[in-house]
Amino acid sequence: MGLMEKVKVFLKRLTGAPPPIPKPPITAEEEEEINNLKKALEELKPKKEEINLELKKLDADFLLGKIDARKRDQNYIKLMRETMKINREIATIRQRIISLGGVIEI
Repeated sequence: MGLMEKVKVFLKRLTGAPPPIPKPPITAEEEEEINNLKKALEELKPKKEEINLELKKLDADFLLGKIDARKRDQNYIKLMRETMKINREIATIRQRIISLGGVIEI
C-alpha cells in the first residue's frame, strides 16, 4: 500500500467509514485475456482517429465545393455508421475488461 492509500484509510477510519473491500485476485488466464482485450482496444483507436480525419476532410471538401451536399451526406452517414460500430466494440471491450477486474487507463 502506498503512502496516499494509507492516509486515506487512516482518515476513513477516523470518520467511521467501513474498511474498503479488497479486490479479488486475478488469475493468470484473466490477466492474459485482459491484456488481449487492451491490445484490441489499442488497435481500434487508430481506426476511429482515421475515420474522424476522413470526416474532417469530407467537410473541407464540401466547403471548398469539390463535392455536392448529397454525396457529402451519403459519405458522412457511412462514416458515422463505422464510427458507431467501433464505439460499440470499444464499449463492449471496456465492459469485459472491467468485469474481469482490470483497470482502464483513460
